[in-house]
Amino acid sequence: MPADSTTDSLAIFINQTSATVSLKRLLIIGFRTGVAVTGDTKLRLDSVYFRNVGQPVGIRQETFLRTDIQISTQPVPPAKPKPRKP
Repeated sequence: MPADSTTDSLAIFINQTSATVSLKRLLIIGFRTGVAVTGDTKLRLDSVYFRNVGQPVGIRQETFLRTDIQISTQPVPPAKPKPRKP
């Protein structure tokens, strides 16, 4: 997903409260922010790459009252290959 010269500030904006959103197999190029979320959004990235992006993931929320922000970058192990029949 390369940046458009007229709107290069944000590639993807997710406004889903209390939701889990998964993004898979994306390449985001040339934006100030790659993905922005609000509120209680749980974001899972699977094979998402950022190139020339100032801030890969951002939170868009103006007020934080009693807010927990958790960031975890845990690699997910690859799936085990299925055994072949002899």
